[in-house]
Amino acid sequence: AGLTPTEAIALLLDAGGSIAAMQDDAPAAVDRAMLIAAGADAIGTAVSLTVYADYTSRQDALAMRAALTTALGVIATAVGTLDAYAGPAAAVGRATLDLKAALAADINETIGRLPSVVVVATAAPVDAFVIANDLYGDRPERIEAGYRSIVERNRPRHPAQLPAGRIEALK
Repeated sequence: AGLTPTEAIALLLDAGGSIAAMQDDAPAAVDRAMLIAAGADAIGTAVSLTVYADYTSRQDALAMRAALTTALGVIATAVGTLDAYAGPAAAVGRATLDLKAALAADINETIGRLPSVVVVATAAPVDAFVIANDLYGDRPERIEAGYRSIVERNRPRHPAQLPAGRIEALK
């Protein structure tokens, strides 16, 4: 089984951040530049995969946007420390910040089309169909899809017995 785009993005962000963080221990400026470039390449690849990512909710998309923009900010800051290569580093830093702004705008556009996650708190075990009917009963054609969403998000042992407590659903 292959990786989903979201899993690949997470792996690339982790690798890119780890590689870029190694630049603090580099013995020379050229080594620092190479480590930052390698980390930036992994993070750039993660950004390019965002067009293939499927977000199930606004919260998922917001979390992805936050992780990617944070990683790009780290690269922009690291590039700013390359005094030996000030000219090219400044251009790369500006390009990184431009990419960060474009990425945020792209994901923001997607966020507007996604459903929110609703949290329902229950005091006793409950049937997923009861929750779906409660949340989507005003639009009967959505009850079945809502039921599947509740089961998918909460992964109960049996859909007729969601455990008491916090239950997530898309609204």
